[in-house]
Amino acid sequence: MNSKAVESNLRFYAVMLADIHELRIACPEHLKPYLNSIDKAVRGMARPFAFGARGAWLFQEQVDALRMFYLVYPEAEALLVREAVEVYLKAQLKGFYTPPA
Repeated sequence: MNSKAVESNLRFYAVMLADIHELRIACPEHLKPYLNSIDKAVRGMARPFAFGARGAWLFQEQVDALRMFYLVYPEAEALLVREAVEVYLKAQLKGFYTPPA
């Protein structure tokens, strides 16, 4: 049998959200105050019962929208919120996380 490397075209499509209390997010103390509001925003955007499965599902378009969440905060907090969003996404998306371009 000829064994050749198979190129994978795996890409992120959607992920079922974990409960924020189960995530164990490694987060600097100065960002923790923003995590609950980020989680509420994500759950408001998420699609329930996608693929016929129970839970809240996060798709790429919601990830993109969440990355703009910092715009609703005052300028003094915007950079903190932007950083907190990436910390949250890294915890939720695990191996599918990619930093913004």
